[in-house]
Amino acid sequence: MKKIILIALLLAAACAHDKFRENRELIEAGNVDEGLTRIAEQVKQNPNDVELRNYYLRHRAVAVQNYLALGDNALGAGQLDAAAEAYRKALALDAENARAKAGMPAVEMARRHKAALAEAGAALKAGNATDGASRLKQILSENPRNREASTMLRRIEEEQVRTSVAAPELSAALKKPITLEFRDAPLRQVFELISKQTGLNFIFDKDVGPEVKTTVFVRNSSIEDVIRFVLVTNQLDRKVLNDNTLLIYPNTPQKARDYKDLVVRSFYLANADVKQTATMVRQLVKTRDLFIDEKLNLLVVRDTPEAVRIVEKLIASQDLAEPEVMIEVEVLEVSHNTL
Repeated sequence: MKKIILIALLLAAACAHDKFRENRELIEAGNVDEGLTRIAEQVKQNPNDVELRNYYLRHRAVAVQNYLALGDNALGAGQLDAAAEAYRKALALDAENARAKAGMPAVEMARRHKAALAEAGAALKAGNATDGASRLKQILSENPRNREASTMLRRIEEEQVRTSVAAPELSAALKKPITLEFRDAPLRQVFELISKQTGLNFIFDKDVGPEVKTTVFVRNSSIEDVIRFVLVTNQLDRKVLNDNTLLIYPNTPQKARDYKDLVVRSFYLANADVKQTATMVRQLVKTRDLFIDEKLNLLVVRDTPEAVRIVEKLIASQDLAEPEVMIEVEVLEVSHNTL
């Protein structure tokens, strides 16, 4: 009787080993899901088989990691159906995997954002930039790393900046040639003559004193060039108030802050640290009006259009993704038994 039981046990063990070998061949042939499903059933039937259980856990972990990598890559490439399928397969193998659990909501969020981007694009085509910008800001509040939304919002803000700070154009009379000859003449006398010939109005800042004198010898030069020459040689600058009025003021940092038009720009950073970026802007551009939101990785700048364009170039050169290297690691466990 004992011999019969022993033979039966040996036959059962041999049968289980044959099934194990067949299932391993399935996995090695690329049919991972079916092979792991069969081995999982074997593990339930043979809970004390350490070799079987270790093989199953090891290959299940590798399969889950592969599906997670596929899901992450597909999600990054915008292939949402493929990403969802990969995350579902990972969850089928390991229902408690945190990355797989987070993957499905990320796919759903990406679907919402894709629809919102389409709506924002339609709003922009219809000329409703405000509605388009609002949708894009909502996307970036949920996912500051959405490059498409960030790029589209940046274009909208650039256009708004250009529109809001577009200086009035001076009359075409500035293109006409003029001849002037003055030596140590009062500055206001020179501009008075230009005013009589062109119809332009000149308003002087209180710090441009009547004692300022200039020397001008030009022949057949455009009035616009003459004004620029006179201003540069006397450390002055101008601001166009309307099509026939210029404000003349000293070219000093304080006066520039007083008279230059300021704009506000928001920068959603995808990779750079917002605190380090703010420090860089303060040091290089000397911008003081800065606001940062660490949660959204958002930097808001208030400065002249020229300074904001420099800030944009600096951020574009810094806000780059760090190079990544993917390493696949497989932990192998070697066991020995009498079988």
